[in-house]
Amino acid sequence: MEVKTKTIIIDLGVRFSKVGFEGDSEPRKIVPTPSLINLEDFFEEKSKNFNILSYLKNSAETKLEIEEFACFIINDVLQIYKTDSKFKLICIVLLDLDLKDNFKEIYLSFIKYIYETFPFISSIKIIPKNIFPIFTSGLFSGIILNSGYLFSTVTVVNNGISVFSKKIGLGSCDAQKILYNVILNDKKGMEIVRPAEQENFKKRLVNHMDDILVRVTYIMNKKVSEEYKQVNKENEKPMYMNYSFYDDLPSFNISFNSRVIVGEKLFGSNSEDNLAYAVLKIMLEKVPCEIRRKIGSNIILSGGLTMLNGFYQRFVDEISYIVNNNPEFMRLKGVKDDLHVHKIIFPRNILTWVGASLFLNFNNLNSSGNEIIRDENGENFAKDMIETEIVNLLDNLRV
Repeated sequence: MEVKTKTIIIDLGVRFSKVGFEGDSEPRKIVPTPSLINLEDFFEEKSKNFNILSYLKNSAETKLEIEEFACFIINDVLQIYKTDSKFKLICIVLLDLDLKDNFKEIYLSFIKYIYETFPFISSIKIIPKNIFPIFTSGLFSGIILNSGYLFSTVTVVNNGISVFSKKIGLGSCDAQKILYNVILNDKKGMEIVRPAEQENFKKRLVNHMDDILVRVTYIMNKKVSEEYKQVNKENEKPMYMNYSFYDDLPSFNISFNSRVIVGEKLFGSNSEDNLAYAVLKIMLEKVPCEIRRKIGSNIILSGGLTMLNGFYQRFVDEISYIVNNNPEFMRLKGVKDDLHVHKIIFPRNILTWVGASLFLNFNNLNSSGNEIIRDENGENFAKDMIETEIVNLLDNLRV
């Protein structure tokens, strides 16, 4: 019987993972990654200078969950089974660069389990995910803002090669935390939640923040934002909407101010707290002047946070406003007419996976990645060597 070779792509995220076969135009499925973080403790921490790694769950518990997750991906999502000899698989795992040791241990468990459990996987290749959104634009140069769960990353790509990448401490977990605290601290909004229910409400609210963030957040365009800030809120009649979408939560109210405050935090002062400012700052400092026009003409937004209602327009407004009004960016005025935030036809939360699928479909496996391969007889490494090999792959992950 002929054995077919297939390449599977797993974009392994902290909050969601995208899984499918190379060459497809979208992942077969987007699945929640097992929760790695004690969210209740994380949201309750009000300090801005937190270390999210301190909120990681017990490693033994997480290891078991991640192994079950790996089995679910292969068996249920891809519908390939341990006894199935029809397929010979190449597994591509897309990971963030510079993984912290705590997360590295979790991803190690995932990769090791797949390699040991499914003998028809002939090789596993680990590739940094930062540049793949560029390939969805049809161009090979540009600057990518990828806003994920834990942080945002700005990556400069020139002719298909990452020349600079920087993490910014703003991600959808931060946006959820902002909204969570705003909801609980709005006394008028919480009036309809009975006092006896409020403690239980706080605990259960954590589990729905993903959905609430998407449902309620409205990011105002620059003009409306400036007008709103000038309104005398003491004389303004508060506008509240009632939300009752969740069976395990009582009905509660959210004000208009609560709905827009996340957007104002993402596009705040002229610092890295303003995502548009951060992109322009990197373009100014890290992109040589002779290629700024080329890079700036292909600005790509990627990741779940960028899908919030109004994000694209506010980002465009901020780019234009900062270049025209901030003296710090005088040197970018020569290319301001060429600055263009690309509108990709694919949803922004799957751009990394789709870009990898397009890239790998051309059999271009010479990307900067690391690979572990079985021998010709399909034998594993000695058990004590497998972990060493995979750790070496993760340690050597580079742009």
